[in-house]
Amino acid sequence: MAVGMMFPALASAQFVGDVFFKNASVAVAQGGTGQLELVSFAGTVPLGGYRVRLTFDETKLDIVEVKAGAAVEVAEGLTSHVGKGVLDVVAVNTKSTTKPIGTVSLFSVSVRPKLAAGSVIKIQTQILDLLNTNVQPFSAKRAFGADVVVTAPAAAARVVALPPGPAAAKQAVSAG
Repeated sequence: MAVGMMFPALASAQFVGDVFFKNASVAVAQGGTGQLELVSFAGTVPLGGYRVRLTFDETKLDIVEVKAGAAVEVAEGLTSHVGKGVLDVVAVNTKSTTKPIGTVSLFSVSVRPKLAAGSVIKIQTQILDLLNTNVQPFSAKRAFGADVVVTAPAAAARVVALPPGPAAAKQAVSAG
């Protein structure tokens, strides 16, 4: 008897060559911005560079900002371009031939949904190049997308400041 397994389109897999979002789903308040971090699992093979494409429906989502990830070896050489429904990001390791290894932070992207609360917006990931420091491609490469879940805006709370002292420590007054 054959046993089959189905894997969701969203994952935090940890196989060498995987590229995935640190959080496969992020909640963003309607009208607000949210942050997604793209990472790659390099295992013991140092990451030499990458070229990744994110695709999304530009009528549903705006790319607000792209920032280099925490891996300093590939952060300095990061370049990005946003087109209609496409974000291309390229980075080259300019610092080391022995690192980064393990789970490598590639970049973070700030997004702003254009839809109402309750909507789910898909972001797809495509690996165009994923190279080690010898400029050889990772043998197995898999890319995983993410969901942006639009939530209702939080009610703004006003905090009334109390003068310093024991009474202030016991009370916190807020109105919604």
